[in-house]
Amino acid sequence: SRKQQRGKLAAAHRRQAQEAWRHDSSDLLACLRAVGAFDCTAPNKRKKFCEKFGLVEKSMREIRRLREQLARIVEQNGGSSAQDAAVGLIGKPLEPPSPQQELVIRQIICAGLVDHVARRATVEEVIALKERSADEKFTFSAQHVPYFSTSLLRSTGDREPLFLHPRSCLWGQKASPEYVCFHELIRTRKRTYMRGITAIHPAWLITLGGPLVQQRELLVDPPAHFDKQADDVVGVCAPTFGAAGWHLGQQRVSVFELDPLLSCRVFAQALLAGDVFPVLKPFKSSYRWPCGTIGAHPRSVGAQSDLVRVMCDEGIHSAAGLRKRWSIDSKFLFPEFCQWLSG
Repeated sequence: SRKQQRGKLAAAHRRQAQEAWRHDSSDLLACLRAVGAFDCTAPNKRKKFCEKFGLVEKSMREIRRLREQLARIVEQNGGSSAQDAAVGLIGKPLEPPSPQQELVIRQIICAGLVDHVARRATVEEVIALKERSADEKFTFSAQHVPYFSTSLLRSTGDREPLFLHPRSCLWGQKASPEYVCFHELIRTRKRTYMRGITAIHPAWLITLGGPLVQQRELLVDPPAHFDKQADDVVGVCAPTFGAAGWHLGQQRVSVFELDPLLSCRVFAQALLAGDVFPVLKPFKSSYRWPCGTIGAHPRSVGAQSDLVRVMCDEGIHSAAGLRKRWSIDSKFLFPEFCQWLSG
């Protein structure tokens, strides 16, 4: 009917108008742009603004009031810097976030939706979906890239394929993001769609994944070493995410968090070699043992291992930590260091 045609045409015009605040990385950031546009609209024109873009005026006003309420809470309970920032939010339009702020917001979204993470299907997984499509009446299209979540299992035991919603800002891009998080799922007769999608980096899951991140053992190659710029003993691990064990790549980590004994031993080697304080380099030729042999056997005792033992007892694995300990006791480690000198 003509009424239905007019309704479809009006809906198409609203969707076209909403492209003004489209965001290629996040549907939620697109919503934030819409909220900012509403805020910047004169109060007497906000009703027409919502009608033009297909927004619910009541919801937009509630969002504005909620933001001001949160700002007041921060103003009353936060620190001085937080209070100053909160004052600037009350009664003023929401300014567009900078690219750096958008990146932080996406990380916050990832932390809040870390149990709603999906990974783009690999070539092998896509082939497997096609092979069983005849039995399950699974419709596959090149326009719909399948994703998998670590937590969604079907009664058959395999993982349920998920798809980007056609209304999503991320749908139809030349290269779909490898990892996304989603706000909700919409199940239809043919597919299960994700909505409220945000593209994320797998490296974020390593720090934000909490108990969903497993296998943080250090890799033997490359070996742990003292990084003078970072002032820490660093190594590499290859963590996985979720029940499916998705590999998140290699991560550079502080060794002390995973293996305190190894961290102290590597730091002791660097200290004796003069890599921590160059003033110790001339003593290297006077040592009774090679630097690399210090603490090689964790349970060994005696002069060769005393340096590592004392460091472990005090948790010393950086130059800053050593200086702090010397500020309390200037003779700290001096007897253990002298044991390494010959003659």
